[in-house]
Amino acid sequence: MPTENWNMADATLEESEKWQPEEGDSLLGDLEELKFVNSKFGEGLLITIKDKAGKLWSFFPSTDARRQILERYEAAVIDIGRPVGIKFVKWVETKNGSMKKFLVFPAMPKEERRKQAQAAVDAFKKQHSPSLSLEDEKEAERKADEARHGEEFE
Repeated sequence: MPTENWNMADATLEESEKWQPEEGDSLLGDLEELKFVNSKFGEGLLITIKDKAGKLWSFFPSTDARRQILERYEAAVIDIGRPVGIKFVKWVETKNGSMKKFLVFPAMPKEERRKQAQAAVDAFKKQHSPSLSLEDEKEAERKADEARHGEEFE
């Protein structure tokens, strides 16, 4: 799990730039730290990423991004010290107001993503052989799209 370091938000933000993305912006780099901290809004997850130039960027993700980050971290899809990408896709309306919609993905070379995507599709098809329903085909393609996402960023 991420480091539980409750009063370090100010120190981390002093050592890094605060990432304030506009719609369509992406941040690629190595995941440096995931840290639960107390903020003026209560408990939050502070993310720190080091870009290719070595610059540290930190931000408090929206509920959507936080869920994706923690799910992918717990599933070992992303990890500390490994490349990660975060894209601010768009604003979405929720029952509680507007929220930023993010996409979190492991950042890796295009060819590696293609191989991983094809392997995911092949494994899914093999598991569901001999006949796949239309729903199964769509699920396989969704997994492949998720694995391929981010190609345009390299």
